[in-house]
Amino acid sequence: MLTLDRKGTFTADVVIVATPAHAAAKLTENIVPELHRHLTSVYYPPVAEVFLGFRENQIGRPLDGFGFLVPAKEHRRILGTIWSSTLFPRRAPEGYVALTTFVGGSRQPGLLSANDKSLVQIVTEELQELMQAGGAQMIKLEGARIEIVRFLVEQGIPVCGHLGLLPQSINQLGHYKVQGRDRAEADRILADAHRLEQAGAGLLVLECVPSALAKDISTQLSIPVIGIGAGLACDGQVLVLYDMLNIGLGKRPRFSRDFMRGAASLQEACIAYHQAVKLSQFPAAEHSY
Repeated sequence: MLTLDRKGTFTADVVIVATPAHAAAKLTENIVPELHRHLTSVYYPPVAEVFLGFRENQIGRPLDGFGFLVPAKEHRRILGTIWSSTLFPRRAPEGYVALTTFVGGSRQPGLLSANDKSLVQIVTEELQELMQAGGAQMIKLEGARIEIVRFLVEQGIPVCGHLGLLPQSINQLGHYKVQGRDRAEADRILADAHRLEQAGAGLLVLECVPSALAKDISTQLSIPVIGIGAGLACDGQVLVLYDMLNIGLGKRPRFSRDFMRGAASLQEACIAYHQAVKLSQFPAAEHSY
């Protein structure tokens, strides 16, 4: 029988108590003494919540889930992280994301003695390592986002720059077109390339720019320059796999080549692409601007 405050009493076969153990212990003290003793002995390990905010373009992956938990066998210093701004609307301003990371618990209760600055450093380091352990050896950022590149490099995160045609900004451009044809635009791209290198970028992708401009940039920079539709003078080449195999739905770009033609398998097509690049047979003049 349960007595409710100013609501009378009622009888039930089963009572479900949905409160923390310490609160349930008070409720059961005079009703079920044995249960009360068990509830009072429940240990609550200390856990710290570290709430950090980042710009969206500082994050190297989409925050499209709830977050992640870290198994004990990983021997990490954090228990897990939730994408707070994904789960809860208006948790972060537009253009920013919020992450909540949990530290301590029964695994490492001693970490709770650290001050706030140390906890933030622990969480930042762990997030960086976990991101890279997931297969991201480098973050690629489109455009001359110098301050972001500098910040990421200072945190120990390798960055690849991307200039010329910026696929993720195609809605702003309106359509795909060669970048850097006029002198002013070419000078700006060249200057941005130098600024990215000075900010700490370890690699640069040039997409859909005139061969002469790509050659100037490749010659002047000390970091590797990878071209896609940027001529033969770059330090390396890259192609979208769908374009290389001619299996895309739209029109194949001029700077690509159908390596599937004449190949008996996907493997043969990939080998043919590799050899053509190594022998400086691709890109040819017809694939350049």
